[in-house]
Amino acid sequence: MLSVVSARYARALVDVVTAPGSKADPAQVLSQLRAVEALIHGSATLQNALNSPAVAPSKKRAVMRRLMEPMGVLDHVRNFVYVVIDHRRAHDFASIVDGFLGLGWNGAMAWWEPSVRVICCCWLALTGWVGGDGS
Repeated sequence: MLSVVSARYARALVDVVTAPGSKADPAQVLSQLRAVEALIHGSATLQNALNSPAVAPSKKRAVMRRLMEPMGVLDHVRNFVYVVIDHRRAHDFASIVDGFLGLGWNGAMAWWEPSVRVICCCWLALTGWVGGDGS
């Protein structure tokens, strides 16, 4: 289920990606977010480190920077990952990515109008719908 917090992070990223002057391609951002999600969820050690309050945020960012560097992630994606880490929300990353997807991108549609995104965000938070695949 998409939490209100995850929906807020997802909405913030949508706003950054779709801001006037942003050259980020939402499909590329989504692809890179999914790659980072797989990276995080593919390692229990990494998950533990990112979720541990005993590990300094600067060390978490340094580890993620080294892991994301060969992936060539966009600045928007890298900076967003840092925000999520700094706010101790790494455990919500998959849900945030699902929220980003649900706020207007399913691989075939363009980004929805802002008013529709707000309605959709509320609906997502209430219903727990998290994917563009009908789940």
